[in-house]
Amino acid sequence: MTILSLSTVFAFAAWVWIAVLCQPRGLFERVPVDFVKMGLNPEGKVMYVLFQCEKCFAGQLSLWGYPLLCFAYDAIFWPWDWFCTVILSIAFAAFISKIYNRL
Repeated sequence: MTILSLSTVFAFAAWVWIAVLCQPRGLFERVPVDFVKMGLNPEGKVMYVLFQCEKCFAGQLSLWGYPLLCFAYDAIFWPWDWFCTVILSIAFAAFISKIYNRL
């Protein structure tokens, strides 16, 4: 899988998670509320990354997803490809979010 396609997949997955599934009347609208009720997020930083910011979640998804995919498929881990995947997925998530907000 190329860097562009992997970055696009991570960006769309992050955007769908934040902008569609975790919003009010979405499939997982109760997840952020339950997360706070458990007391696992006293300052709101984790809440913001996981449930409110598409760019943050895309960055985290690609930061951890790329090495896991390399390990799972016995692919060669290239640090430069990893860096580019993270940067591009954040940029694509921002681009998708801008386009969606203008519709």
